Amino acid sequence: MTSIADDLKAAAEDVKEACLPESLQPAGFTIAFWSRRHAGSPLDKSNPQAAPEVGSDKKPEGQAAQIATRLKLEHHEVENVFDFSDGDLSLLVSPRFLDTGNRAGATQIAYLIAAGRQACGEEWTEATAIREVVKERGRLDGNFNVVLGNLDGNGASVKGVGRDRKVKLNAVGIEKAAEITRALAAKVVTS
Repeated sequence: MTSIADDLKAAAEDVKEACLPESLQPAGFTIAFWSRRHAGSPLDKSNPQAAPEVGSDKKPEGQAAQIATRLKLEHHEVENVFDFSDGDLSLLVSPRFLDTGNRAGATQIAYLIAAGRQACGEEWTEATAIREVVKERGRLDGNFNVVLGNLDGNGASVKGVGRDRKVKLNAVGIEKAAEITRALAAKVVTS
């Protein structure tokens, strides 16, 4: 990892090269700096998994690329939100960035996990997979089945009962997942 001083200098150079209007330079600097500090950033040239440079023929690979393609997002937005480290899809984003309240946060997680797993080839997402991430992020309470029930008809189909429930997002659900991912990625970059 590079030093903070190196990242500050590089971020300043990025802003200079971008020829941003003076009014946008502070925001551009903040984004450039934190993008460099964040693992997996497309600005981190030392990371072989980073997104290719603009104009490059090389395409990003792996689960992040599949999710970015399906949700129509930038590769770095996906890598700022989703965690692929242990082979099972989870979330990187801090629970403090999720909506307040267990039910609202659990609903966001359900959309994200279902969308991510569908983008990687899973047709129906097991409720237990969603529940595990909801629990990991501290948003599990006695209303988890209510959360799943509320998804049904709101961008998703839910089938089965109890622990055998499964979720499948439709186009509306995929769009909701994309909006949630974009908003969370922006919070990560500016925090």
